Amino acid sequence: MIKAFTKRFSLDALSRIITFILNILIARKLLVSDFGLLTYALSAANLLYVFTEMGVSTYLLKEVGKNPEKISDLWREAIFIKLALSFLVFASALLFLGHLWPWSRPWIFLAALGWMFGNSLVDLYQTFCNAMHDFYIAAKIVIASRFLLVSAVALLFLTDRVSITNVILVYLLGSTAGALLSGFVFARHVKSTDKPFDFKDSIELFWRAFPLGIANIFGMAYFRIDTIILTWIRGSAETGIYGAAFRVYEMVFAVPSALMVVATPMLSKALQEGKVKLLRTVKTVLLISAVISSAWLIAGYFGAEKIISMLFGERYAQSGSVLQILVIANTAAFFSTIFTYMMAVVDKQNRHALNQGITLAISLLLNFILIYRYGALGAAWAVLLTQVTILALSLVTYGKRIKTI
Repeated sequence: MIKAFTKRFSLDALSRIITFILNILIARKLLVSDFGLLTYALSAANLLYVFTEMGVSTYLLKEVGKNPEKISDLWREAIFIKLALSFLVFASALLFLGHLWPWSRPWIFLAALGWMFGNSLVDLYQTFCNAMHDFYIAAKIVIASRFLLVSAVALLFLTDRVSITNVILVYLLGSTAGALLSGFVFARHVKSTDKPFDFKDSIELFWRAFPLGIANIFGMAYFRIDTIILTWIRGSAETGIYGAAFRVYEMVFAVPSALMVVATPMLSKALQEGKVKLLRTVKTVLLISAVISSAWLIAGYFGAEKIISMLFGERYAQSGSVLQILVIANTAAFFSTIFTYMMAVVDKQNRHALNQGITLAISLLLNFILIYRYGALGAAWAVLLTQVTILALSLVTYGKRIKTI
């Protein structure tokens, strides 16, 4: 598992680091208020991301992990679901555009949506590869999807044309081109099947994944809602301060996510081999998380101000104290991520959806109260308390389920 995680994380780290560096360069160039608007647009678009896949990706990780040959029968149905849901999300966003983006230049938000759709397709292609543990194709997809975006953003800096308008348009074009190129790479390597496409199979796949989709909607909501509420209550400048620290939090959050993308197929297979094998595999996952999260807790907490100053500059000095809180939240997130993925492994999707719903309700209450009182610091505290909440609920559910295996 450690070898597989290292390979998978190297791919995810490459993608995250590139995106993180781009965000740093952009934050240094834009006004703090403009960076806040950009952060809001991307966060709101990502909040809608889960509606374009509705748990299908997690379901594929679980089912294909048990039997990799299933991918040849499922990938077309999964892509159809992705495209159909993406169309519905975009149409709905147009209807409620005035509420989602109450400022001028609404096309900024629409471009952010397009960026999200492109990235969601790339993520789906990577899910296929991760489920099959085919990291060679996954590497090609990562490289293909990021190359054009990096090149275009670099061109903006070289020509000194960095603005919120140009940045969001480049993100849109880069993700669209990346999705097309990634699809081409995947199509050349996936095994063909004689089974004809059946719309009924897509519907069946959708409903099987639906409980996970509901859980993911709640999960993405409490992951992104802080930025949106902060912008509404305190404005884009405060969101810019929070956004700098949150970018670091988000990059570190990728580590447990990458670990569980690798581990979920293995855990599903271990469950078929018995309780002892499952517990041994879970122990390995927890050990890896404990080592990495402890190192980040020490380095991140005591070096928060220097990290912000080095990456974003003195204009974001207030982000240092925000990052300290988010570093602690990262530690909780390492373990909450493990046990939320475990809900799918042990077939507790419905209970997981309820846990996520409870957590979202608590998160909304915390965000409104703490952001109104403390601004960006309050948003960070809400993130920490939210992660502790979902960790506690998932642990209780896992503990009860494991006794019956």
